[in-house]
Amino acid sequence: MIDTPANFSSPTGQDPHKYFRNLCKAFIKMVKEPTDFDTLEFEMEKMINASKAMKWHNNPKGVYKKTDGEKALDKVFDEFKRYIKTIRTSPSQASTTYLLGALDEVLRLSESQQVS
Repeated sequence: MIDTPANFSSPTGQDPHKYFRNLCKAFIKMVKEPTDFDTLEFEMEKMINASKAMKWHNNPKGVYKKTDGEKALDKVFDEFKRYIKTIRTSPSQASTTYLLGALDEVLRLSESQQVS
């Protein structure tokens, strides 16, 4: 059986880190523009799958704790669920502020090489 490369779902020649960062940037643009929630859910699923290939740097003490990157990703997923739920129940009250803030944090961490 042949092992699939780490960047299997990304375009050829693009490492998983760059693919994930590009997905984050594209998702931020989609959230800022009026987009139907089915498309947003599809793009979030792509981000979730890409995040599984990321290796966030752990703290050097040897004790396992969630890294800042893992916490930031969890926050993105939580804020996305909240945002989609609000869009479905009362679209006039939906605000992207917290979701965009969480996405900006993940993007900042990925650009500062907190992920490999």
